Amino acid sequence: MKNFLGFGLLLLLFGCEFGSEKELAVANGLRIYQQHCMACHGEKGEGNGLLYPPLQKSDYMLHDSVRTLQHIVQGVSGPMVVNGVSYRGIMPSEPTLNDVELGYLMTYLYNSWGRVGGHFTPDWIARNKPIN
Repeated sequence: MKNFLGFGLLLLLFGCEFGSEKELAVANGLRIYQQHCMACHGEKGEGNGLLYPPLQKSDYMLHDSVRTLQHIVQGVSGPMVVNGVSYRGIMPSEPTLNDVELGYLMTYLYNSWGRVGGHFTPDWIARNKPIN
């Protein structure tokens, strides 16, 4: 029993030291964004000309988080209107990201660039992820 309590105290201390689960998700999401998204969507989600739309103040993305997840998982091509501007780029799918990583990335996207959004857990991802 003593070892169990000590382990619980250790988890509590580390949890407080490293921040909330949502903060950790945002930090991990930033790393995933840098690896998989930044080259096209920009360092601050500003987009890239008329080829890749902005994520930073994207009415398209903010309107539908399930659609955003679908685009990440399955990719998207064809015309898309974001903030009144038409884009025609192709976004490849990200088949290597698991549900935890997808949750991190979604949490980052919806909690960055001045936004305070939700925390997308692996359970939420599993419930809303399109079946390939």
